[in-house]
Amino acid sequence: MYPMDFEEFCIALNETMLLNYIKKCFKEEKPLEQALHHKAMLLFKQYMLVGGMPKSVDAFLNNNRSFKLADVEKRDILKLYQNDINKIDRKYRSKVSSIFNQIPSFLSMHEKRVRLSNIEQNSTYPMYEDTFFWLGDSMIVNECFNCKDPNIGLSINEDRTFIKCYMGDTGLLVSQSFDENELSDGELYREILRDNLSINEGMLFENAIAQCLVARGYSLYFIHTIILKNVEMIWKLILLFLMEVH
Repeated sequence: MYPMDFEEFCIALNETMLLNYIKKCFKEEKPLEQALHHKAMLLFKQYMLVGGMPKSVDAFLNNNRSFKLADVEKRDILKLYQNDINKIDRKYRSKVSSIFNQIPSFLSMHEKRVRLSNIEQNSTYPMYEDTFFWLGDSMIVNECFNCKDPNIGLSINEDRTFIKCYMGDTGLLVSQSFDENELSDGELYREILRDNLSINEGMLFENAIAQCLVARGYSLYFIHTIILKNVEMIWKLILLFLMEVH
């Protein structure tokens, strides 16, 4: 089971009318009015910060939209993940732990790729294949592989020597990225919502888009080298995937 997507998050917050209006505007290719656009973006930022794990969403909703209590639930989930990692086969336990703990660091970089050399010199993907499989199979991360040619079948041009690891839930990524003391009173969350902090929001948006695509059943690929004219086409496809009306 995947974390809640943005649509499910809006429904949980009783924002069904706004959600339906967003879908209507998208279908008719009309922009949202400025006030509604601002409200929609605020909701999406709340979704990124809280995430879609049921316990963190419940804590947020049932406690006057408390980021602090949502963060407590998310940290409990992260501890459970770490406990699970500590139980796996010793031969690759340390590798799994290293990748898991460095996900925020990898995603904060410009290319957002996992750099195995940062973990161990002369490392190669085959040495970490079981590591990535365990993290992906456990649904802790969403793997994203390089595609050497986006013009034809993505999977047949998959290149696993270049990989990105997104957190399975963006809210968990937020809690993993900051020290518990920094988020303890919830004020840092509110400062992020107000755009008063200079943080790498691109990391959060990209992780959230990856999360939404995976929830809809799509495999993730990125283009390590791409000619400019393909960029617009790819983003249009992403928007269609995310806003598809069933």
